[in-house]
Amino acid sequence: MSDAAPRSIDLTLVSHTNVGKTTLMRTLLRRDIGEVADRAHVTEAAEGHELVAAEGAVLKLWDTPGFGDSKRLLKRLEASGNSVGWFLTQVWDRFTDRAFFGSQAAVRAVRDETDVVLYLANAAEAPESASYVDAEMRILGWIGKPVLVLLNQTGAARGRAADAADESAWARVLATHEAAHRVMVLDAFARCWVQEDRLLEAVGALLPEERAGEFARLRTAWRERNVAVFESSMAAIARQMADAAMDRQALEAPGAKPERAMAALGQRLEQGVRANTDALIALHGLSGRAAQPILERIEGEFDVARPADVKKTGIIGGMVSGALGGLAADAAAAGLTFGAGSSAHSPRPRP
Repeated sequence: MSDAAPRSIDLTLVSHTNVGKTTLMRTLLRRDIGEVADRAHVTEAAEGHELVAAEGAVLKLWDTPGFGDSKRLLKRLEASGNSVGWFLTQVWDRFTDRAFFGSQAAVRAVRDETDVVLYLANAAEAPESASYVDAEMRILGWIGKPVLVLLNQTGAARGRAADAADESAWARVLATHEAAHRVMVLDAFARCWVQEDRLLEAVGALLPEERAGEFARLRTAWRERNVAVFESSMAAIARQMADAAMDRQALEAPGAKPERAMAALGQRLEQGVRANTDALIALHGLSGRAAQPILERIEGEFDVARPADVKKTGIIGGMVSGALGGLAADAAAAGLTFGAGSSAHSPRPRP
């Protein structure tokens, strides 16, 4: 067996500041890295992280400081022309303008470490109004690395037609930039592993032919990992649905009002949904617990206008139908709504 270090294929995530790079990094890596905050220039240095490894190759994903004053940075790069000048400006800006220094560090990471650039854009903005994008795409074109444009912050999960419309709109605006090879939606939250596989397919198309074999092994390893998580998620959802469907609660006495029985069923259902949501969060390598707003609607699933005849109405099946409808939404989304299907008013996490 060779002792040589595995060869890396490096993807670098770049964007304007505060667009959600580190949040996307965390959900792709399935672990906490960096700092996420609602302020500019949170990430101050480029950091590489292993995404997947397979048979002597490793796929690395780099987080970088956000671009700040992009137009000034473009002028600086176009005027530098030599490595000594580049180094001196970086040393000076480290002490006098740390935000601008961070932007230069991002460019240096792209220049020195990158095989393919992942440029993250805010899909909530109209591409024509995001004036900084033109300068940043020119910066990436100046470096000369292939670029995939990823649209983040798309909101709640939506149909493919809406994604395609956004992709087309951004592609039209970026058509004059040779660096932009493809535009695709990849939200930090509202996505599933199938979209990640599409991303890797697009990355593979931009790599040199001699690296195709290595990358194919890495993509296979990534897909197998995700399929295992998907199958475990489906099993967890199926168990929770079966438990809810089979749960029973006897009335205290013949003819008694069903409210107490309903409350007992509802409490157990809530506990089951909460436990299952926590299990799904852990399966996907994320941190946190089931949010209370996602679960509160269960309390309102029961509405009895008159005494019920269990033989005629199938009351127990009616009690769990609303919750099972939400779980079915989870199943349709490969379990990645984390139980949010059970609530029409569940807030989407903010990056």
